[in-house]
Amino acid sequence: MKEFAFAIRLTFTTIVLFSGCASQPPEKATAVATGGGAGLPVRPVSGSGLVVDKVDGTEKPANQARAAAQKVCAQDTTLNFDSPPYYEGQLIDAHMHMPSLFPAPPGTGYSPAVLGSHVTMDEIICRLDREGIRKAIGFFLVLDFLLEPSLDVPRGTENKYPGRIAPFLMPAPLTKPTLAPEVYGSVAASNPGLFKGYGELPFYFPVFRGKSPDDAEFMQVFKVADMQNHAVMIHPTPETIESMEIAIQQNPEVIFLLHGTEVEDEIARLAEKYSNVYVSLDATLFPMLYGSDSKEAFKSEFSKGFDSMLKGGIAKWKVRIEANPDSFVWGTDRGESWHFDEEVGSYLVEFGRAFIARLSPEVQEKFAFRNAENLLAGKKTGAKATVMPITKSPFTGMEGLCASEAKCNEFCKDNYGRCRQYCDAHQDYKLCRDGFSFQ
Repeated sequence: MKEFAFAIRLTFTTIVLFSGCASQPPEKATAVATGGGAGLPVRPVSGSGLVVDKVDGTEKPANQARAAAQKVCAQDTTLNFDSPPYYEGQLIDAHMHMPSLFPAPPGTGYSPAVLGSHVTMDEIICRLDREGIRKAIGFFLVLDFLLEPSLDVPRGTENKYPGRIAPFLMPAPLTKPTLAPEVYGSVAASNPGLFKGYGELPFYFPVFRGKSPDDAEFMQVFKVADMQNHAVMIHPTPETIESMEIAIQQNPEVIFLLHGTEVEDEIARLAEKYSNVYVSLDATLFPMLYGSDSKEAFKSEFSKGFDSMLKGGIAKWKVRIEANPDSFVWGTDRGESWHFDEEVGSYLVEFGRAFIARLSPEVQEKFAFRNAENLLAGKKTGAKATVMPITKSPFTGMEGLCASEAKCNEFCKDNYGRCRQYCDAHQDYKLCRDGFSFQ
């Protein structure tokens, strides 16, 4: 842990040096890196009621400084594909990973965009403007041993662009799965009103191995979220889905936002059963976002598959969304370096607008932005039938792939190569030993 912390501090120092800020205190250096060279635009002047506007260096009332600093880009309505109709209304991106202060160390399987190197917050806001996105739920990575520099990014973003990003406090999933509940509570209390949620907690990451959402360390965090009126965003796995339901049952006042391609059917059923569950449909609709290793590869695959992805997405989700219209939200799941490219964003948003236009008219705005507004306001999704408490049953699926034998037979029929790899390493697993139903 000490060696890892030293490596991150060294990486952070490198970022500061390459930002031209080596002589400044960490919080000011972070500000300069965040603003892409201009710095975070507004800082309080003690006791004066004024702020320093770092765009022009003058002191002025806070509202004027923020207005002067606001960077507005015109919406771009150019289309890449010819697939009308398109939804033309408001959007909230309910799933966007904010760039990290530091590159992830090698071997972590994690490659977030790096602030200042790959994209700045100014550029992200401009992207949202050009895409017609009013607000995004943004997951800001936080390391407890770089707490203040980590927190300066969401603070500065809210100062410069109030209301454009709804910040969620996301523990960096590198050395530990979650912040200690007292640290989370302290951060929330010392930044009143800044954070709207906690997470993402990605249970497929190595640091979560052997852990479940109903473990004491997470249940204590959920209690803090309840006190702070924060939503909690979680990506469960097939082996943790029952534990996820137990956590939902035992925290009925906490709003949970879930996603995950490998558990999409299971989390959709949870949204049907529980009024404190929302589901974001994002990269599950366009899997090449994380299946491609470059912008060029993504564009090629996305262009070839646009119509088939759209038809498949509507066939799978339209009935579910319309039957449970208050529980689903739209998102992009951007997070890696090239995900913030302007062309990539235009592809994702055009797909989203085409998808939304194919939903029933009375559902479109709910999925596009109203449900996300309700989620951020702490509103439940409506009355649901009473559900009896559940207990865990033995896990009968394939770790990371499918949740039960029945689901594995269904999943492996279309993903046999991945299941064969699993079986090569787990020859005693029942389906690997006895064969799949489709064979």
